[in-house]
Amino acid sequence: MLKELIARIDEFVMNIYSCDIGIYNTISELITDISNNYVEFIKLIPKLNEIGMNIDAEGIAQQIVHLSESIRNF
Repeated sequence: MLKELIARIDEFVMNIYSCDIGIYNTISELITDISNNYVEFIKLIPKLNEIGMNIDAEGIAQQIVHLSESIRNF
C-alpha cells in the first residue's frame, strides 16, 4: 500500500503542471491516504521499539500536527 501511495504522489507531481488533474480533489485524497499511513506506522512503533529501533512517537505525532496545519492553510 505504501508503495502504491508513493507511486500516486510521484504521478501527481509529474502531472501537476501538465494538465487539469483536479488538484484539490487529488491532494485531498492523497492527504487522507498519507494520514492513514501515519496512523498505521504509529501503531507499529511500540513493536519496533521493542526490537531496538528507538523511534520517537512524539516526533511522529508532531509531524502529523504539522501536516494538519499545512492542510488547513492550503
